[in-house]
Amino acid sequence: MTEQQWGPETDGLAISVYVARPSYRAGEQIDLHLDLKNAGSSPAILVRQSAWADYSLVMRTQNGVELPPTPYVQDRIEAAMEGRQATSELQPGQMTEDTLELDRAYDLSVPGRYTIRVTRKVFRPGNYGEMVTLTSNELIIELVERVAQR
Repeated sequence: MTEQQWGPETDGLAISVYVARPSYRAGEQIDLHLDLKNAGSSPAILVRQSAWADYSLVMRTQNGVELPPTPYVQDRIEAAMEGRQATSELQPGQMTEDTLELDRAYDLSVPGRYTIRVTRKVFRPGNYGEMVTLTSNELIIELVERVAQR
């Protein structure tokens, strides 16, 4: 992994998305890591269901075309909505970590350059009646031709 990049801070909260390396073979497993940090001075209240429901992903081709998510994503979100919600406090200096299977979320069979950006709604630290939307850094992934089977 290269140096971790973060999206803009909002009230001390920020999201980072990253993968293990910048290039993958088309069809290869890609784990997308999502970190949410509290660099502020107040605790943040997080409502958690699952990473699939907590975060919104947007993936685009090198031409700027948004990829539609696979049915797997909707299945994961629906399953999370039927489950329990957990509330936790993210104290100043703390970070949460989640991982999503990017290759299951989108059809990544076509080689090319892709960008990913993630958002998440959270309660504003110190004002739990107001929600803010956090936006991650923009991640670029290169997919190359898959190796021919012999």
